Amino acid sequence: MAASKIGHGLAKALGIKLEYRDELQLKEEIRRGESVFSSQTADTYVEEEPRSAEWIAGVLPNGHDLVTYTRSLFPFTHWIGRYNLQWLAGDLVAGITIGAVVVPQGMAYAGLADLPPQYGLYTSFMGVLIYWFFATSKDITIGPVAVMSTLVGNIVTKAHKTNPEIEGHVIASCLAVIAGAIIVTIGLLRLGRIVDLIPLVSISAFMTGSALNIATGQLPGLMGITGFNTRDASYKVLIHTLQGLPRTTLDAAMGLTALAMLYLIRSACKFAAKKYPKHQKAIFFISTLRTAFVILLYTMISWLANRHHRMVAIGVTNLLGPFLGAYPATGSFSRTAIKSKAGVRTPFAGVITAVIVLLAIYALPAVFYYIPNASLAAVIIHAVGDLITPPNTVYQFWRVSPLEVPIFFAGVLVTIFSSIENGIYTTISASFAILLVRILWAKGRFLGKVKVHSVVGDKIIGDASKPLLPGDNNSFAKSGGSHDDTSTRNIFLPIDHSDGSNPEIEVQTPYPGVFIYRFNEGFNYPNANQYLDQLTNHIFATTRRTNLDHYPRPGDRPWNDPGPRRGKTAVDHTNRPALKAIILDFSAVNNVDITSVQQLIDVRNQLDRYTSPSVVDWHFTSLNNRWTKRALVSAGFGYPTVFPGDTAISRWKPIFSVADIGGSDSAANAAEATSSEKELKEQRIHELQRPKHPDDIAPDGPRTDSSSGRSSGDLKEAAVRGDHYGRAAVVHGLNRPLFHIDLTSALQSAIANVKARDEFEGRGGEGIGEVP
Repeated sequence: MAASKIGHGLAKALGIKLEYRDELQLKEEIRRGESVFSSQTADTYVEEEPRSAEWIAGVLPNGHDLVTYTRSLFPFTHWIGRYNLQWLAGDLVAGITIGAVVVPQGMAYAGLADLPPQYGLYTSFMGVLIYWFFATSKDITIGPVAVMSTLVGNIVTKAHKTNPEIEGHVIASCLAVIAGAIIVTIGLLRLGRIVDLIPLVSISAFMTGSALNIATGQLPGLMGITGFNTRDASYKVLIHTLQGLPRTTLDAAMGLTALAMLYLIRSACKFAAKKYPKHQKAIFFISTLRTAFVILLYTMISWLANRHHRMVAIGVTNLLGPFLGAYPATGSFSRTAIKSKAGVRTPFAGVITAVIVLLAIYALPAVFYYIPNASLAAVIIHAVGDLITPPNTVYQFWRVSPLEVPIFFAGVLVTIFSSIENGIYTTISASFAILLVRILWAKGRFLGKVKVHSVVGDKIIGDASKPLLPGDNNSFAKSGGSHDDTSTRNIFLPIDHSDGSNPEIEVQTPYPGVFIYRFNEGFNYPNANQYLDQLTNHIFATTRRTNLDHYPRPGDRPWNDPGPRRGKTAVDHTNRPALKAIILDFSAVNNVDITSVQQLIDVRNQLDRYTSPSVVDWHFTSLNNRWTKRALVSAGFGYPTVFPGDTAISRWKPIFSVADIGGSDSAANAAEATSSEKELKEQRIHELQRPKHPDDIAPDGPRTDSSSGRSSGDLKEAAVRGDHYGRAAVVHGLNRPLFHIDLTSALQSAIANVKARDEFEGRGGEGIGEVP
């Protein structure tokens, strides 16, 4: 209490108006918009404004939330206790399969990172071993990938030039720790949605450009050509490779045949899987192991020829991995797909893969020397080939959003002719620019009313007596010449059919002087001015001023309204309606800000001057955010505008949307059912005690109980059917009568009040809608 008094005292001293709406001097009935029906419901409803303390309480976690959050960090605790032999069988197959794939890929990708092959195995081991503790997906495999390895290699090369005394694996490990710390922080703070700022077209361009960059960089190793920097821009590497073809060595024979064998095995397995579907599983494993087979084969050939030659999990992997020699790792698309097809059952398959990699670390160091670089280059080129976006996918991009396809090609070209990093910057910047353009130049739509029927077969839903007549001109069989029945409903379409609706359908204007405007891209400070300019320009072009100004002398006119030129007559706009009401559809708006609300206030004042001495009613529909309602109410929207010196009660006709309280099983309906049964018993007792007389029978039907207003026949019928007389209540608060549940109720309210106002003014402002 003391704090409240101190707060009010400070507000008064600083000139802060806490009760800002009291200055509107509205009567309680006007502010609440109370109607006879609403005042007789079981319970009225006044919507309360959200408060900052309420928002803070909803954001800050409580004890239960902290326990849930802590348990969510270790998802394996939910399923490890139910682990069984059937799951183990599936995990063994998938784990061994991924182990056979990740070992050769890890050794190959280490070369992209400018590191010895064993560091690729260290990275693979830590990725699959740690991830299962934090795994929320059984399919994802963490480890070295081509694109990440390439970026690490670029950093290692640049850092080694300035600090040659530092070994490359130390630089890579430091990079992994830094990246891991950042990713762990993002994961723990649940900020993973930052990644959503990168659009799909940017990711596709990045993957395609990176794949081309990596494949081009591996061509010299595939052909055994040396003498230039393979980490230059892709086009330079390609030019140098073509220029160095005369220097091709015997390595090309091993590299080209290995690459051909990889594609040949994959093609043969695809063909065999289609031809022999019963053996599809075995063929899949053969195709998966092709990389390991090729590496082992060409390692043996080389030895015979010359014996001397996801976010928290990824972050923790990168944080702990460097202590065992790992470099930055992330999720692998190809190995994840293989793991899923191999029949993995739980994330524990990663432990089995870790065992396979650990065996390779201890068993293969002696043969690392004999692995030919040309074969590793073939493995890399074959792996990254699947990262290139197929032409059909690019075509589908064009079908969905033609404006984004140039961004895709720009990202690929920049990656090829500059670097992977610049390609990422280009695509993200261009996508962000398009997003801003769509927001800044957003356009709303003016809506009109159309009556529609729902048809199933040749019958109209809701009225089986009106079939759809056959023939070329589909028409309705009219029984009474009117469609104002339950079989029709109102929908609202753009007046100009800009949404692609049938232009032959006539869209009716809502009502003379009433406009329905729908926002399409939210309503915030970037596009508020664009929206409201479109709104006012259309209103000025289709309506007239309430009072036309007449100036006896040209100099009396304001500068911004000079009137017609000399010798020209003014355009007659008297046939246009005067502006009466505006309905704003907020179905696409979730939040508003200070700028957008202030500009809405400015437009309201501008239109009030335009319609002076009358005012414009502002109706809002589909307001789904309580904070948006609070902002609009703070600006004076949501309830009728008071005329200067007028109580407005004689012209205000509230219309509300009501619904049954609770449901058929609610306490309110149960009470109503009990009340109905009690009334029925009392009427039966009353009828038995009352002497029968012919005059007691009413000529117009059954008797009515004056206390309840219900006939005994109705009560008996309800008792037989088991009906409940439910009570209704308003859906939204009575204190905000101009906030409506949908466009239909908003239009009904706007038209009713426009008609009431016209009737009131037509009779000189007396006797219309007086409240007794």
